[in-house]
Amino acid sequence: MKKCIINVQALKHVNNCIINKYFTSSARNKVRVRFAPSPTGHLHLGGLRTALYNYLFAKNHGGTFILRIEDTDRSRVVPDAVEKLEHDLKWAGIVPDESPSVGGQFGPYTQSKKLDIYR
Repeated sequence: MKKCIINVQALKHVNNCIINKYFTSSARNKVRVRFAPSPTGHLHLGGLRTALYNYLFAKNHGGTFILRIEDTDRSRVVPDAVEKLEHDLKWAGIVPDESPSVGGQFGPYTQSKKLDIYR
């Protein structure tokens, strides 16, 4: 029985080390969250909710909210959908810190423009 207790304590130590290393880094590093919709039409309520959660999380932690457009499925892309998405987010008070229209250090923020990186 004593051996099991020691193993459980060792496991708790390992878990705490992993948690401290990977999941509490927001104290040391800035939070960066993204919302990555596909430009296939209008922003729906579920997408707006996800964007809002990410935006509020970033702002609550002094971080960055990023809009990245997931447009790699070119057959489903709707013309002007990106502009409509950005307009709808702005209407809701969700203004990205980095996006295709704003730019940023880690752009481009449109996935199809990064395809060469993945090849």
